[in-house]
Amino acid sequence: VLSRMVSLLLAVSMGEISKLDFQTFPRMRTNSLDPQTLLWLETAPAKQSIVLQWIQKHIVEAHRSKTVDIDAPIVSRVFQEFSNGIVHFAEAKKLTTVPLPFEFAQIIWLKLIVFCLVC
Repeated sequence: VLSRMVSLLLAVSMGEISKLDFQTFPRMRTNSLDPQTLLWLETAPAKQSIVLQWIQKHIVEAHRSKTVDIDAPIVSRVFQEFSNGIVHFAEAKKLTTVPLPFEFAQIIWLKLIVFCLVC
């Protein structure tokens, strides 16, 4: 279940960055979610936060029920890595929303042409 949720998180994140529907991105089958939940997720404003909350809930439940018997510092590190991923996602999203200045793009294009001619 957890790997499918992480796959869904990746699809939702890619959908937010690319402005496409997350259903278009490949992911593992989400048999554990009912179709109504997926339909609700399509219209939810903060899809990524919702899926991350579901993942954290599954991790905490598995830790409490001793399904995943690991020490608390390791569980804490798992949450920290998910948090780092969300921070990097926010930085990637900034790159898609802030336009590159035209002059800068032209200089890069010119440098690439010169580099191709020289090499």
